[in-house]
Amino acid sequence: MRILFFLIILSTSALIAEPSEVINSEVSFEVDTRFGKSKGNFSKPSFEELDSAAGKAVIAINTSTINTGNGMRDKHLRSDDFFDTEKFPKATLTILSRNGNQLKSILQIKDVKKEYSINFQTKEEGDQITYFGDFTINRKDFKIDYDSLMNPIENEVKIFFKVTMKKIG
Repeated sequence: MRILFFLIILSTSALIAEPSEVINSEVSFEVDTRFGKSKGNFSKPSFEELDSAAGKAVIAINTSTINTGNGMRDKHLRSDDFFDTEKFPKATLTILSRNGNQLKSILQIKDVKKEYSINFQTKEEGDQITYFGDFTINRKDFKIDYDSLMNPIENEVKIFFKVTMKKIG
């Protein structure tokens, strides 16, 4: 069973227009295969740039942190059949702007960039706010073309994200 993918994201502190700090972020994915859904996640993304007031951010994911619960599969996902993590150690999501509950962003995996409009929801509890949502990518858009005759992988990969932030001030 091979999954494929990836990424990101989208932990986004840039979503609120007041100072805040990231408490927790989660990025996971799922893709259909002949043998059922394959699921996995990436370790905590990092913010390379963050401007909460302007609604802009650059979020990086270390692609070698992919975890599906199957060591052999994870090793294959790190290979040049999928993420080629030695050559491309990170994926990035650049959030360009926010309009309501929609983000205009650019996702880069390997050397390919693609623009997305990503919808999200929010939940506030006390001094914390959580952003969550999902979006779908086509893995082949990012040169993740590997397939198996025994266990074909669908092209569409669903990405889930959840970011919890604490308001400062």
